[in-house]
Amino acid sequence: KRLTSANVDEVLCVTGGHHLLIEQELEKSKPLKPLRVLHNPRFSEGIMGSIQTGLRGLNRKSKAAIITLVDLPFVESEDYNTIITQYLQARARLLRFRFSSCPAHPVLIDAALIPEILRQPPGQEGCAFLFRKYAGEVLWLDADSPRGITDIDTPEDYDAHIPS
Repeated sequence: KRLTSANVDEVLCVTGGHHLLIEQELEKSKPLKPLRVLHNPRFSEGIMGSIQTGLRGLNRKSKAAIITLVDLPFVESEDYNTIITQYLQARARLLRFRFSSCPAHPVLIDAALIPEILRQPPGQEGCAFLFRKYAGEVLWLDADSPRGITDIDTPEDYDAHIPS
C-alpha cells in the first residue's frame, strides 16, 4: 500500500515462486492505485530476470522506473515521493538512497538506461552494474533511518522487527 499511495503513475509487482498465492493476497489488499502483477517464470535464475520482466511491462511513455524489493516493509510512501521529486528537480539518470554510506532502496532509473538493463544476462546482481558504470552520475539521497536496508526474509527476521 505504501507504493500505491505514492505519487507514481503505475505499480507493477513481479512475482516468482508462489505466484498464485501472492496474486490472491494482492487482490485482497485493496491497493490505492491499480496494481499489475507480472510473473517471471524464470525467477530461479536471479533477480535480474524479475527486473527485466517488470521493465518490459512498464508503460512505454514512462520517463523512469522505481525499483524496490518487497521484503523491505519499512520503506515509506514519502521515500518514493522524495526520489521522484529529486528526479524531477535534478534530472539525474540514477538515484539511490543510502543509509550510513550503505546503498539502500528504493532506486530510480531513467528510462534511457532501461535498454542496458534488458541486455543483461540472468543473475543475482540486479542493477548494481549501472551504479558502478555511471558512479559519477548517481544522485545519492541520504536516508534518516535503515528502513531501505532492513529486509524481512525469515520468520526470525519478522519477529525481530515487527512488534507483536
